[in-house]
Amino acid sequence: MIAINGNFRVRDERRERLIETVRDLGRRHAAGAALHDQTGTVHRALLDDLCAVGYHAAPINYRHGGGSHRLVDVVLAQAALAESDPATALGIGMHLMVVGSESLARTWPEWRRQELFREVSGDAALFNVLATEPVMGAPQGDAPPATNAAPDGEGRWRLYGEKAYSTFAPVLTYAVVYASMGDGSGDVARILVRMADSHVGIEETWDTAGMRATASHTVHFAGVPISDRDILARFPFSRRASRPAMSPWFALPVAAVYLGIARAARDEAVRAIQRPRGGQTSAAASEVRRLLAEIERRLLVSEAILVSAAAEADGEQRTAPGLSPLEAAAKVEVTQSAITVVDLAVRIAGGGALKRGSRLERAWRDVRCGSVHPPTEAGANALLAEHALARHLP
Repeated sequence: MIAINGNFRVRDERRERLIETVRDLGRRHAAGAALHDQTGTVHRALLDDLCAVGYHAAPINYRHGGGSHRLVDVVLAQAALAESDPATALGIGMHLMVVGSESLARTWPEWRRQELFREVSGDAALFNVLATEPVMGAPQGDAPPATNAAPDGEGRWRLYGEKAYSTFAPVLTYAVVYASMGDGSGDVARILVRMADSHVGIEETWDTAGMRATASHTVHFAGVPISDRDILARFPFSRRASRPAMSPWFALPVAAVYLGIARAARDEAVRAIQRPRGGQTSAAASEVRRLLAEIERRLLVSEAILVSAAAEADGEQRTAPGLSPLEAAAKVEVTQSAITVVDLAVRIAGGGALKRGSRLERAWRDVRCGSVHPPTEAGANALLAEHALARHLP
C-alpha cells in the first residue's frame, strides 16, 4: 500500500509559485541551453538566476535561510525546469540532493550543517557528492573507494585520489567526497572538500552524447589538506553504507528531469502536427493521434508515480540509506517511459526532428542518460523482487 503523507495537498500555492518561477527562468534562458549543449559548458546565466531566486536553497529550513520546500515540490519544479534545460536541471538537482538528503537524514554534525546551510542560502554555495571513480566505477559495495585520506598528524589528513562523473565540477563550491580512511580502521567517510583548494584539479574529460552541459568532468585530489572538522560522517565500510546517492532526494529529482525532457518532446510533437502537411491520409492522421495518446498516457502515469513516491518519502522520518520499492519503481518507470515518449515524438515529427541541435535531437540524446543513473533497471528489479518475496513467503 502507498502511504501518502497526510500533509500533502494536491493544490499548494507555495509549490505552484516555485514551479512557475523555475519554469519561467528556464524559458527565458532556453536559447542558451542549445549553446551550452554545443560547447559542453555549464549554463551559468541560468544557474545564477536560479540561485538568485533561492531555488538552490529550496529544501533548507526557513531558519537557515531556505525555502522549507518538501521533496514533492522539488520533484515537480525539476520537471518544469528540465522542459527547457535538462542539463542545468540535472546539475542543480545533484546539489539539491545533497542539501535535501541532509535536511532529512541529519547525518552531519549539527554545528557544521547549520554553518554550511547558511553558506548555501547566503552565498549560493553549491554542493555535489563525488563517489564514482574512473577505475572502480560507481560504489557497488564490493570494495571500499580507492580515494584515500592519509594521516598527516593529529587531527589532520591528506586526501588523494580521483572521482569521475563529477557533475557541475567547474562551478561547485564544495564536494562531499566518499573516501577510505587510511588509518587502518577499515572505515569510510564523507569528507568536505573546498573545490577552490589548490590541491584540487579538474580534468575536462566530459565529452558525451547527452547531458553535455553538466560538465561532469574528472576531479583529482593531490594531497588536499583536511582536518577532523571536514569529516562530515565516518562509519565502518559495508555494502549498504556504500551508496551515498541512494536516497529519494537523488532518485526522484533525477527521474523528474527525464519527465521534463519527455514533456518538451511532447510539445514539439504537437507543434509538428499543427504545421500544414499536404497529402496526409486519414489513416496517417489517425496513427499520429494514436501515438500522441500513448505519449500523453505515459506522461500522466509518470507524473502520478513520481508525486506518489515523493509524497511517501515526505511523510517518513528516514535516516538509513536506501530506497523504498515505490521510489525505485518510480525512477525506472519514469526514465524508461521518457525514452519511449521521445522516440514516439520523433516519429510524429519526422526526419527533420533529428537535425543536429534541434530541440528534439537534443531530447533524443539527453533522455538516454536516464537509464544509467542509479538505481538502474537491474538494481531496481532486485529490490522489487525481494519486496515481493518478503510479502508473500513465510
